[in-house]
Amino acid sequence: ARFQGWQKLKPDSIIGSGTAAALGVSLEDRITQVRANLERWRLLPKSLGDKHIFVDLNQQEMRLFENGQSTLQMKVIAGRDDRRTPTFIDQITQVIVNPYWFAPPRIVVLDILPKAMQDPGYFAQLRMRIFDESGREVDPYYENWGMYTVDYPPPYTFREDPGDHNSLGRLKFHLSDNKNSIYMHATNRHDLFAQDKRLLSSGCVRLENPRDLATALLASQGYSRASIEGMIYDSTVIAKPIVLTTPVRVYITGVTVAVDPDGTTRFGQDFYGQDGRIVAAVEGRPVPGSFAETQPEPESFRPMRQPPWWPF
Repeated sequence: ARFQGWQKLKPDSIIGSGTAAALGVSLEDRITQVRANLERWRLLPKSLGDKHIFVDLNQQEMRLFENGQSTLQMKVIAGRDDRRTPTFIDQITQVIVNPYWFAPPRIVVLDILPKAMQDPGYFAQLRMRIFDESGREVDPYYENWGMYTVDYPPPYTFREDPGDHNSLGRLKFHLSDNKNSIYMHATNRHDLFAQDKRLLSSGCVRLENPRDLATALLASQGYSRASIEGMIYDSTVIAKPIVLTTPVRVYITGVTVAVDPDGTTRFGQDFYGQDGRIVAAVEGRPVPGSFAETQPEPESFRPMRQPPWWPF
């Protein structure tokens, strides 16, 4: 159980496939992990900021740090392997209460239309409304959805109205310089946080306790948890942005080696296969399988313009 804890595995004392694989990792591979993570930290700014958020895609968790101390921690759901959450630095500028979800065209084509072709009532199940370019609502029963493809998406806006059913949940944390529509938000599938491996989204970061984060970010502006929840359940509050007087920096990356305050070294899984690529780059060897080469999804799911500190 202690060993499983060090590996960020479920500490059930059962040697399942994950534990067996961790037991079989060689010393050389562990050294490679350490080297890769030293390089990750070297590439980050020396100071992450007095108040910042660190999202660890491999540990599948988010931490809020204030003055060097972790003041809030929660599980996250990140992008599945074919729709990976990219590594980037950004900042939260707004908290949006009861947001709309505007489905990206490629998600519409890949995920929604196949189900809609089997059941035109699927849009009603999602409480999704469809609008043409002039803003008029489209009746989905009279559309030939089979004619659209990734290269020829439907010329409509697909909007999921606010509510508990909404894919973004009740809260969205808007990132300012975000070219690929990757956000942090709540979710209508809270049951998924019970899973050990939570790489299940289309790239966005879903938060286990978004109301805790909203309260922590907005407390200095006079908002309490009660006032935030009051807005959430007020039917007149729709897509209400609350601008942060001081934006909060967000770091999204994947760490596979961490050291606890007591000196215990913990190794995590490298779900996106980045460690070997980082070490290859450091050693001047060809970097195996660049992200764009190994990513089968369309451009909207690929990493946005990477910040200058990231070598890939």
